[in-house]
Order: sequence, then structure tokens, then C-alpha cells
Amino acid sequence: MAFCRDVARGLAYIESRSFLHCDVAARNVLLFNPSTPHAPHPVAKLGDFGLAFRLRPNINGQHQKDYEALDDGDFGSSGTDEATCFLAFNGSQRMANNVTRIPIKWTAPESIRTRVFNHKSDVWSFGVMLWELYSFGRLPYPRLMTNQVLAHLEAGGRMEAPQDCPRFIYSLMLETWSAEPSRRPSFEEILARLQHPPSQEDLEDATAFQLTRNIGDTSGISAYDSIFDDKIV
Repeated sequence: MAFCRDVARGLAYIESRSFLHCDVAARNVLLFNPSTPHAPHPVAKLGDFGLAFRLRPNINGQHQKDYEALDDGDFGSSGTDEATCFLAFNGSQRMANNVTRIPIKWTAPESIRTRVFNHKSDVWSFGVMLWELYSFGRLPYPRLMTNQVLAHLEAGGRMEAPQDCPRFIYSLMLETWSAEPSRRPSFEEILARLQHPPSQEDLEDATAFQLTRNIGDTSGISAYDSIFDDKIV
């Protein structure tokens, strides 16, 4: 739980500073052991900002929808919507290379389709990272090939709760995987809920939640299924 809070705190800060991470996953979480009386336990920190973007207000001071590459000030956009701003970068081969290969199993379905990222797509990825942590590092969608994931998600499929995962954590996962991005919580909301988990009495009184359907047969699935895939078939 502490690691989940640490990562959520970092993402809440990133969100408050108008940055997108675009690659939230357990493989990008680093453990730091300060070994001090004030911090006797390891601290989880989010790393790998290679796909990160910064959002900034447009020239009219409207809602933050203009994308800028984190590591190169030469890229910028003054578009009026996310799709326009994102497509403006496709004129650069360097940027196109960065965004055409994305980690499908960690990416929100709308971002797989459009290659448009926002804070809510980072929230989706955080939910997948939670699933990784509570399943002790299993690969998400273990019975699906990468090119099967999008169809599964768009049909309403979601991963089942990991064994012994707290119910409120799985409920949070399902919220982060809402098909409607606007219904996903912000990182500030996620952090608040992780800092104040339900009491045992609340958990006992809670009604049983519905588990999602099984993900299917494992036959024919390769052990070398790639994390990244730039083709949806």
C-alpha cells in the first residue's frame, strides 16, 4: 500500500505541474532506501520520463491542451484541441518514433486508437500498475496476446482482481479503467483514497462487487509476447 501511495503522490505532483507521464508501469517504479530514522522503509519513485509530455495554456489562456516535448523546446503547438495539438508533432520523425510504439497492455483504449494522451490515460495506466503490484509482478492480461487487448477492452472486458487483493483496491482499479475517461478519478483523488483506506468494519459491511469475466483460454499464447506493439490487428 505504501508503494501505491508513493507513486500516486508523484503522479499527483506531475498532474499539478501539467505533465503527462505516458508510461506508468511497475517496471518504471524505482525503490529508494534512505535508511534514516525519518524514513526507515523503502520509498517508491516513478522514473523513465522518455515518453513524457508537458501541457501548457494556449495563447488565449484557455484549458491546458497544448503539448510540448519534455526534452526539446523546438516542438510546440498552439492548437485548440488535444487531437490537433498531438497531430502537430507528427511532422517530426523523432516525435513520431516516440509515440508510434506504445505499451499496449498499459495504455488506455482511447489512446491506443488515437495516440492522444492526457491525465486520464495516465490514470488508466496507474490502475494497471496497481494490478501488477498486487499480483506480485505478473504481466497484465496474462492470457491475451498484445494484439487481442484492444478488442477485449472495447468489449467491456477487464482484468480480474489479483488473489487476496483488497476489495477497495480492486474497486479503485475498476474506476481507473472506466471506458469513459471523464469518470476516472484524478491522481489527487486517488492519493486521498489511498491515504485514508476504508476501515475493516466498512469492508465487512460492503456488498460483494462483481468480478469481471474470465479472459479466456491460455492455449497458443507465446511466453515471449512483447510489451510493445505498434500494430493493432
